[in-house]
Amino acid sequence: MANNKLISEVLQNSVAPTWDEARLEWHIENIYQVTEPQECACGHFPITELCEIKNSKNENVITVGNHCVQTFIGLNSNKLFNALKRIKGDDKSACNPDVIELAYKQNILTGWQRDFYIDTWRKRNLSDKQMTQRATINRKIILGISRIGE
Repeated sequence: MANNKLISEVLQNSVAPTWDEARLEWHIENIYQVTEPQECACGHFPITELCEIKNSKNENVITVGNHCVQTFIGLNSNKLFNALKRIKGDDKSACNPDVIELAYKQNILTGWQRDFYIDTWRKRNLSDKQMTQRATINRKIILGISRIGE
């Protein structure tokens, strides 16, 4: 069970009256990493991997740490952060469709870039031109998502 501070924050920003119902109203809107540690809605400090979660019923947004999003709300933010770490370490690595869709939704990527990446993300042998395009898109994602947290 989540701690009382997180439960209170989620319930105050939800339509549903109970924790089990309220946590189903939320989805990941944004993710970002920060260099200056921040505090999670649960009160935990320091955290550097942050998720903005948005309520699908009333549009409220709460900033929560990656751990709380996974453990208590049940959203898989870890695969998003792992993909970002992978492409930060090697801009020619493949991202995953969840990060691509998130970047598209945040207007970091164009429709063409999203479609190109989704069509090629599982391919192991890309042409030089495709690999250059993937690296360009990866850098754009890293730059765009890091700006969100500033």
